[in-house]
Amino acid sequence: MKKPHDKSRRRFLGTAASLGGAICLAPAALGQFEFHDGEMPAPLSGGPRIGNTKTQIFRAGVKFVANGTSLDNMRVAVPIPMDWGEEQKTKIVDEKPPEPGVKLEILENARHYPGCKILLYTARKLNVNREMEMTMTIETTRAEMLPPPEEETMRLVIPAKSPKGFDIYLRPGPKVECKERKFVNLFNEIVRDKKGESDWKKVEAIYDYVREKIAYDGGYKDKEAKGALATITDGKWRGDCKDMTFVFIAICRAGRIPARTVRLPTHCYAEFYLEEKPQANAAPKTDRKGSKTPVNSTGHWFPCQLAGDRAFGGIPGWDPILQKGDSYPDMNDPKERLYYFNEQFYADGTNGIKPRFSFIHELKGR
Repeated sequence: MKKPHDKSRRRFLGTAASLGGAICLAPAALGQFEFHDGEMPAPLSGGPRIGNTKTQIFRAGVKFVANGTSLDNMRVAVPIPMDWGEEQKTKIVDEKPPEPGVKLEILENARHYPGCKILLYTARKLNVNREMEMTMTIETTRAEMLPPPEEETMRLVIPAKSPKGFDIYLRPGPKVECKERKFVNLFNEIVRDKKGESDWKKVEAIYDYVREKIAYDGGYKDKEAKGALATITDGKWRGDCKDMTFVFIAICRAGRIPARTVRLPTHCYAEFYLEEKPQANAAPKTDRKGSKTPVNSTGHWFPCQLAGDRAFGGIPGWDPILQKGDSYPDMNDPKERLYYFNEQFYADGTNGIKPRFSFIHELKGR
């Protein structure tokens, strides 16, 4: 079926996908970032620690300008922040309800959209004969993540068997071509000299390699991401925060280290997954039938910022998290995969008048 407004939707998607980078303009610092005075980190054994928190207001939705258009089978999707344990908590504080005839669904961690929360407005027919605004306002409390103490990193290992549902963080994505031989070779080259060192040090070596080899270039921030493979094969070895993040993730996945993108409103960084070694004297579990199984390892996701100040194992700042992941089906064309789930608009047809609309994405401090 023809999509008369697909071009406009794609143009917006391209703009939204290129927002990441505004925070990356400062040159990378030589040392690890410093957290703000007064934080009282809560220890999380083996994983990141919780630092200072900050509450902000995030408003998202869509606004239509009155121009007499009539939309058939309209669909509007807008990503919003979701809860991430102690790292991020959210609360709806205000809502401009949908127009009559418009249905609102909130999709959270849906089967094909893990790691994100989506406002989905649908209507069989919508007559835009006056200004219409449908929004949701969310109070978001975000915590800084502090790296674990060095002694705890020594017992973190690459999982021998990834947890259920983690396949998506090990296989190729739209811009993460981790099955390419170049990334397998890079992984082997980087960790070759790290034999005898901890797996934490091996991942840190990948992180340092990407930051050393790929130059941050703010000129890419308003463009579609090149992707991991193009970044290391176009002869330039330059990119914005998206491309640097994708290269790191591709090398990690090539070495069977689960990794994923974390998207903020104007930036992105990576997370990698390691597990704690089971204690040598830990007694195996016994099920109801008397069978004994080893104690399961506890795993943790650790953030690292590829563009900007050096931040490995922890992350500064409080911008709300919009997604954790980098491979989502386009709602309007499920065969197409997106590395960011951005705002989307679709309608089967109109009465000949092109709709005028804009997406709302506002962040305010408190």
